[in-house]
Amino acid sequence: MDCITARKVWSHPCCPIDGLRTTLPDVMDRLEATVLKYVEMANDPFDRKVKEQVTAQNFFITHVDDHDPTTERTHSVLGDAAMNLLLSRYFSGKYRQPIVLQNVCCSGCNIHAGDLDEATILQIQRAAVSIEM
Repeated sequence: MDCITARKVWSHPCCPIDGLRTTLPDVMDRLEATVLKYVEMANDPFDRKVKEQVTAQNFFITHVDDHDPTTERTHSVLGDAAMNLLLSRYFSGKYRQPIVLQNVCCSGCNIHAGDLDEATILQIQRAAVSIEM
């Protein structure tokens, strides 16, 4: 996030999640929808193609247009270590299961329960960048 946006998000009177929701509603909507797909084990063409190349199956991965402003903002928000921790805690509580959010590939999001080891995450990354959508 740029400094002005980060100040708005982090200085929200209620909490940073509400700051994100009011300052970058498109990002929060994107994350809500993506996490719901993970929870519901939705069928996603990109996720399916990556899983064809990866041994582990306990994750959900999305790919979206990397030139879309919402995608760029979402990637930026997930790259903020503190916000990423808060979002993971928020979604874990909301859906009553462990949820970890990670940037992946060029502009995708990888969601899992926090049980993927380094080798698996690297395997997912390699598979994701090899697929053209």
